[in-house]
Amino acid sequence: EWESFTRAFGWGMSEGILESGDRIGNLFYVGDLYASFLFIKDSLQFIPAEKMKLAQFPIAGQTDHMQILKILEEFDINVIVGVPSAILTMLEKYTQNKDQFQKLNIEKILFGGEALYEDQHQALLKIFPKLKISSIGCASVDGGLIGYSGRDCANGEHREFSGSNIIEIVDPDTNEVIKEKNRVGRVLLTNLTRKLMPIIRYPAGDLAMWIKEEGVPHRKFKLQGRSEEAARLGTLSAYFQDT
Repeated sequence: EWESFTRAFGWGMSEGILESGDRIGNLFYVGDLYASFLFIKDSLQFIPAEKMKLAQFPIAGQTDHMQILKILEEFDINVIVGVPSAILTMLEKYTQNKDQFQKLNIEKILFGGEALYEDQHQALLKIFPKLKISSIGCASVDGGLIGYSGRDCANGEHREFSGSNIIEIVDPDTNEVIKEKNRVGRVLLTNLTRKLMPIIRYPAGDLAMWIKEEGVPHRKFKLQGRSEEAARLGTLSAYFQDT
């Protein structure tokens, strides 16, 4: 099940802004039961070499910031993947020490784990004006695949993994299934690959709306923030029924 999960997510990543020859620094977190580092490492590994040739570097987000910058420069890494707030904090260290890293050239950032807000987006472009920024995709340990970010996806937009999951958007008050575009509701997930613990109409904790017509493969939707099931606090989700 893990292999099918990461294989599908890797396919989704290959439909985005990655290109053959990219050198990727993995800055997600590892250890303490976090899945993101290993999940992205395995997902990248499943992108077929005949589709694109990639090199990945397992740096990890908790590494000292100056050490991260040294690795990025030494190995000519042009793509970094990680949590937006952590990437920004690391790049603030870079702006304070630019004279020590004159060959550093980050071309792309793929973010996950939290939303990227407009002020963060502009702060990243201020550091690297030609930077390409994209969601790495959307998934959860408990629910599985949610959506992938294609080349035509703007910030917050994702496409459904047709054949691997079913996304339903339902009215927050009535639970009516929403089929039309531009109407916001709660996201429910049904996973089509997990058999040991079936995931059927599982609340993802997100709000979203369809932005493409019904019936098209990999239908596009746009995230609209968190639903009322939980509040996101850094790396934790606080569920209201537990408070």
